[in-house]
Amino acid sequence: MPGRRTLSEMDFSAQAERALDTALARGADYADVRFERTRSERIEVRNGDVAGFSDTRSEGFGLRALVDGAWGFAACALFDNASLDAAAGRAVAIARAGASASRR
Repeated sequence: MPGRRTLSEMDFSAQAERALDTALARGADYADVRFERTRSERIEVRNGDVAGFSDTRSEGFGLRALVDGAWGFAACALFDNASLDAAAGRAVAIARAGASASRR
């Protein structure tokens, strides 16, 4: 997919800084981000013969934002700037909605 960056191609510091700066600029009192890569292998053996094998990999990031005492969370598997900004915005919007609901 053109424009899609993988975790191995990323500069974690720059991407984390962008996501956190976006969350704070959109009104978060606090924000944190976690990048994750997982790999899972499965081998199925029946009567001594390999009956199945799988090797899966996934990667993504999650961002938490705190607004007026309420938490919001958003995640994405894309690492481009637009996806980082969108996830940060979603996390802040969810936190803001939670804060609004708790005041009522």
